[in-house]
Amino acid sequence: RGLGDVYKRQAVRLYVDGALSAEMARAGGFDAWSADYRLVVGNEDTLDRQWNGVIELAALYNRALRPDEIAARCAAFLPAP
Repeated sequence: RGLGDVYKRQAVRLYVDGALSAEMARAGGFDAWSADYRLVVGNEDTLDRQWNGVIELAALYNRALRPDEIAARCAAFLPAP
């Protein structure tokens, strides 16, 4: 399955296989983000909570992707039905 999470200052949107699945209002931004913060995928930064699964592809963007961009990326990487 393809999962995508898009965060903009006013909302968080979850996409499953390229289609919007859930949306939640969310205030705030990354203005308080510090260069000292670590980005960790598949575990905690203490390395004691490993995710039991496979992460095949991960991508980070410096902007929120549009719904059509998310759908196109999912279509490119998901197997045909």
